Amino acid sequence: SFNWGYGYSATFAQTFRGAGHALTGARFRMYDESCCYYWPFRWMVMEWDTANNRAKGPVLAQADAQWSNWGCCWFDRTTQFPQRPVLSPAKTYVLILTVSPWWGNYCCSWSRFAINPDYEYPDGSFWYLSNGGDMSAFAAQSWTNAGYDLNFTVYTTPDCDGNGVPDAQALDSSSDCDGNGVL
Repeated sequence: SFNWGYGYSATFAQTFRGAGHALTGARFRMYDESCCYYWPFRWMVMEWDTANNRAKGPVLAQADAQWSNWGCCWFDRTTQFPQRPVLSPAKTYVLILTVSPWWGNYCCSWSRFAINPDYEYPDGSFWYLSNGGDMSAFAAQSWTNAGYDLNFTVYTTPDCDGNGVPDAQALDSSSDCDGNGVL
């Protein structure tokens, strides 16, 4: 198992390919064990440098979250990203889950991720980084492949014109010149 939390590995991530749609949110499954009532963590999406096995470029989407749990159970954790970057099908991205911003403030919180066989997501892999509170390590250090895939989902919505506004929200303000339902 992969223990994630304060005093264990600070950061885990799953790589995946873009699909040309706007990113809206993400989900992952985990087993909580905690003696703390509230446990903050950060979700981030960045591009992935496949040659060097590390994140690269700016943070494309980010959301902070916390949960309360006194152990025992499997949970699906979800978030919505306020940013809506379009994820190119020509690029590999990484969903980062980290406790680094709060490192050293909690001593007894940890969780285990639900994992799948490594072939479950052929365009991605599960990675970890023992970086403590150093968030610059995401793009500066090579990550270690866990040999599995995270049980995760990336939520997207079509953004055919690439303007960062999901098409479902833009139908009243964008034009569909040929009437085919594509902006």
